[in-house]
Amino acid sequence: MTDSTNQVTVVITTYRDSHQWVVKHRTEQMQEYEEDLRRVELSEEDLDSLGIASGATVLLSNEVGSVPVTAKLSPGCPKGFGYMPMTSHCNVLTQYDPEKARLPNYKRLEVKIEPYDDEEY
Repeated sequence: MTDSTNQVTVVITTYRDSHQWVVKHRTEQMQEYEEDLRRVELSEEDLDSLGIASGATVLLSNEVGSVPVTAKLSPGCPKGFGYMPMTSHCNVLTQYDPEKARLPNYKRLEVKIEPYDDEEY
Protein backbone atom coordinates (compact mmCIF):
# COMPACT_ATOMS: atom_id res chain seq x y z
CA MET A 1 0.00 0.00 0.00
CA THR A 2 1.34 3.41 -0.91
CA ASP A 3 1.05 6.70 0.96
CA SER A 4 0.06 9.34 -1.60
CA THR A 5 0.60 12.29 0.79
CA ASN A 6 4.39 12.20 0.24
CA GLN A 7 5.20 12.12 -3.46
CA VAL A 8 8.13 13.46 -5.42
CA THR A 9 8.58 13.60 -9.18
CA VAL A 10 12.14 13.06 -10.39
CA VAL A 11 14.05 12.35 -13.57
CA ILE A 12 16.06 9.13 -13.33
CA THR A 13 19.21 8.45 -15.28
CA THR A 14 20.34 4.85 -15.50
CA TYR A 15 23.95 3.71 -15.44
CA ARG A 16 26.02 0.53 -15.65
CA ASP A 17 27.50 -0.54 -12.34
CA SER A 18 31.19 -1.43 -12.69
CA HIS A 19 30.68 -4.84 -11.08
CA GLN A 20 27.62 -5.96 -13.07
CA TRP A 21 29.51 -7.89 -15.74
CA VAL A 22 31.80 -9.67 -13.26
CA VAL A 23 28.99 -10.75 -10.94
CA LYS A 24 26.82 -11.81 -13.88
CA HIS A 25 29.35 -14.57 -14.56
CA ARG A 26 29.59 -15.67 -10.93
CA THR A 27 26.20 -17.25 -10.37
CA GLU A 28 26.75 -17.82 -6.65
CA GLN A 29 26.71 -14.04 -6.11
CA MET A 30 24.02 -13.10 -8.61
CA GLN A 31 20.90 -13.23 -6.43
CA GLU A 32 22.45 -11.11 -3.66
CA TYR A 33 23.78 -8.65 -6.21
CA GLU A 34 20.42 -8.40 -8.00
CA GLU A 35 18.84 -7.35 -4.71
CA ASP A 36 21.54 -4.71 -4.21
CA LEU A 37 20.84 -3.33 -7.69
CA ARG A 38 17.14 -2.89 -6.85
CA ARG A 39 17.73 0.71 -5.78
CA VAL A 40 17.36 4.35 -6.69
CA GLU A 41 19.86 6.93 -5.49
CA LEU A 42 18.30 10.26 -4.45
CA SER A 43 19.27 13.60 -2.94
CA GLU A 44 18.85 14.33 0.74
CA GLU A 45 16.19 16.94 -0.15
CA ASP A 46 14.11 14.38 -2.05
CA LEU A 47 14.39 11.84 0.78
CA ASP A 48 13.27 14.55 3.23
CA SER A 49 10.33 15.50 0.98
CA LEU A 50 9.26 11.86 0.96
CA GLY A 51 9.60 11.71 4.75
CA ILE A 52 11.89 8.68 4.61
CA ALA A 53 15.45 7.71 5.47
CA SER A 54 18.01 6.08 3.23
CA GLY A 55 17.24 2.36 3.05
CA ALA A 56 13.43 2.73 2.95
CA THR A 57 11.35 1.15 0.22
CA VAL A 58 9.73 3.42 -2.37
CA LEU A 59 7.49 2.84 -5.37
CA LEU A 60 8.65 4.28 -8.70
CA SER A 61 5.76 4.82 -11.13
CA ASN A 62 5.15 6.34 -14.54
CA GLU A 63 2.75 5.80 -17.45
CA VAL A 64 4.66 2.64 -18.45
CA GLY A 65 4.74 0.75 -15.13
CA SER A 66 5.79 0.69 -11.50
CA VAL A 67 8.41 -1.09 -9.40
CA PRO A 68 9.32 -1.08 -5.69
CA VAL A 69 12.98 -0.37 -4.96
CA THR A 70 15.20 0.73 -2.07
CA ALA A 71 15.90 4.47 -1.81
CA LYS A 72 19.53 5.29 -1.05
CA LEU A 73 21.12 8.64 -0.25
CA SER A 74 23.49 9.91 -2.92
CA PRO A 75 25.24 13.04 -1.59
CA GLY A 76 26.18 14.30 -5.06
CA CYS A 77 22.72 13.86 -6.54
CA PRO A 78 20.85 17.12 -7.25
CA LYS A 79 17.27 17.59 -6.09
CA GLY A 80 14.75 16.37 -8.66
CA PHE A 81 17.07 13.77 -10.15
CA GLY A 82 17.87 10.14 -9.34
CA TYR A 83 20.32 7.47 -10.41
CA MET A 84 19.45 3.82 -10.97
CA PRO A 85 21.56 0.88 -12.15
CA MET A 86 20.52 -0.43 -15.55
CA THR A 87 18.77 -3.71 -14.72
CA SER A 88 15.45 -5.42 -15.28
CA HIS A 89 14.02 -3.16 -12.54
CA CYS A 90 14.40 -0.01 -14.63
CA ASN A 91 13.13 -1.84 -17.73
CA VAL A 92 9.67 -1.81 -16.15
CA LEU A 93 9.71 2.00 -16.43
CA THR A 94 11.29 2.30 -19.88
CA GLN A 95 9.49 3.27 -23.07
CA TYR A 96 10.42 2.31 -26.57
CA ASP A 97 9.10 4.17 -29.58
CA PRO A 98 10.84 3.06 -32.79
CA GLU A 99 9.45 6.16 -34.54
CA LYS A 100 11.54 8.39 -32.25
CA ALA A 101 14.72 6.40 -31.61
CA ARG A 102 16.42 3.10 -32.25
CA LEU A 103 16.95 2.35 -28.56
CA PRO A 104 14.71 2.46 -25.48
CA ASN A 105 14.88 5.57 -23.32
CA TYR A 106 17.22 4.80 -20.42
CA LYS A 107 18.64 8.28 -19.81
CA ARG A 108 15.52 10.25 -18.92
CA LEU A 109 12.90 8.30 -17.00
CA GLU A 110 10.36 10.66 -15.45
CA VAL A 111 8.83 8.94 -12.43
CA LYS A 112 6.68 9.63 -9.42
CA ILE A 113 8.21 8.34 -6.18
CA GLU A 114 6.27 7.58 -3.03
CA PRO A 115 6.92 5.64 0.18
CA TYR A 116 5.98 1.96 -0.08
CA ASP A 117 4.93 -0.56 2.55
CA ASP A 118 7.79 -3.06 3.04
CA GLU A 119 5.37 -5.93 3.61
CA GLU A 120 4.39 -5.85 -0.05
CA TYR A 121 8.00 -5.67 -1.32
